[in-house]
Amino acid sequence: MIVRHVLRTALALALQASLLGQGQHPLETQEVLGRVRTESGRGVAAARVVFLPDPPHGLSWLGSIDGPGEAVATTTQRDGRFRLAVAVPSGAVLVETDDGLGALVERVAAGAPIAVEARPVGEIARDDGKALDADVRWLARSGNAVPLGRRAGAAIRLPAGRHALLVRDGERLVEARIDVASGSRHRLALPARSGQAIAADQGVTWRLARWPEAGDLDGGSRSVVLLAPDRVLRLRREAEGTCIASSWTATDAVPPAFPDGSWHPVRVVAARGGGPVPGARVLTVVANAGEVLVLAEARSGADGAAAVMASTAPDPWRRIVVIAPSGAVVGLGLDLVVARGEPIAIDADAIRRIRLVDEDGAAVAGARVVLADGAMPFLTRSFGADARGIVTLLALPRREVELRVDSGRHVPRGITLVPRDEDGDLAEFVLARGAPVDVLVVRARGGAASDVDVELRDPSGALGLEPRVAVTDAAGRCRFEGLPFAAYTLFASQAPGGVTWSGRRTGVQPGAEEWTIELRSEDPPPPDRSR
Repeated sequence: MIVRHVLRTALALALQASLLGQGQHPLETQEVLGRVRTESGRGVAAARVVFLPDPPHGLSWLGSIDGPGEAVATTTQRDGRFRLAVAVPSGAVLVETDDGLGALVERVAAGAPIAVEARPVGEIARDDGKALDADVRWLARSGNAVPLGRRAGAAIRLPAGRHALLVRDGERLVEARIDVASGSRHRLALPARSGQAIAADQGVTWRLARWPEAGDLDGGSRSVVLLAPDRVLRLRREAEGTCIASSWTATDAVPPAFPDGSWHPVRVVAARGGGPVPGARVLTVVANAGEVLVLAEARSGADGAAAVMASTAPDPWRRIVVIAPSGAVVGLGLDLVVARGEPIAIDADAIRRIRLVDEDGAAVAGARVVLADGAMPFLTRSFGADARGIVTLLALPRREVELRVDSGRHVPRGITLVPRDEDGDLAEFVLARGAPVDVLVVRARGGAASDVDVELRDPSGALGLEPRVAVTDAAGRCRFEGLPFAAYTLFASQAPGGVTWSGRRTGVQPGAEEWTIELRSEDPPPPDRSR
């Protein structure tokens, strides 16, 4: 079933305007291209390929914020190749076939071809024989919770990966997290209604964070059930704002959700002029056990007044996020220990735009820029360069920040951005051309090996270079570009007819030399039945 991931066009246009500013060019169409193949290397025809845009600002954990682009789908050609026109420079790719193959790939950048290996999907069903109806999110290694949409049936099929399911069971919801392996089968045992269910009191709203599709559970008509009762989330509406108080417990006992004095009033004002900013969203977030949750949300009034759920003691894991009325995130990582009445000044300083070019001054499209938060490493965010090489960086802390840039075709580099005192022109950074590594793959019995996946790695890990993949052409050749001078390791593999052939080469250095890899069979020869 094709993923239904619908994002409103009007909101997309509004977010585009807020990201790029009035008078700027709209987001340009770019291409995501690649090839889907089986484990044996055969191209997969008629596979469904869905591009799921990265969330805006890299804030995947703010589930209520929609992205600036729509999911785009296509089907593969006879040789397994596909091409998608997208409006967002980076995202995830979902592949599914009617005969039970699938794959999920994260951190896909427009303009950089990808090779996707489709493997047998896993299957999840209820152990009581009832139909399974669930909203599904893929919990990618990067921390992104990629929405795969609502799936229903006697069993649902998902590609390999860690998935979070919000299961509809009559008048209640059950949250479950399942590690799906290729070809695995899972039976989901839901707890009895009298088990870990949390009854919704009249006038109290319960909601699971990061699941906006589920809506609110009002009026005591439903309950929230945790399959593994290690997290309880409670939402209550108060005059100060809307609060989601969280607690972690292994029992049915729910500790007090709102300690006295937890609300602190704040004012959202414009940094220039100090006037009130009505309609801004002020969110309090906290991290626990590696997960970031929204604890409280308030909207500033006509006088800019709002409230935050401050800690009674210094808490390094709490932050404030401010979202301007336009939808742009203009504050992230602000200290939460806020004095009563202290204003939160927001302006465009938190939004920076840089341009990436090569040594000839040409735009570098599809490059990925990574910003790591040292205090909260699981809030690491990534941004992509558009067709003009422009990267829009949002939610930057008001301090010097270090960025890491890698296009896959140039030498990776670091960038230091300092807080900006006044508006300036677009900052431009040059990515070095580097040197190439040319590879020739041959078979042990002679002849060039075409359509072979070759992976280049930095064994030292000191360069900050992500593994790069190339596919050999009809002559058995491929090239890796944009490499700093170092010693690399090459891996090549192919499995025609179910027989695995592989080879490797160590100590590979960029330059004029062509490096040859010889493929040898990893499988024992079949027995001789002629005797």
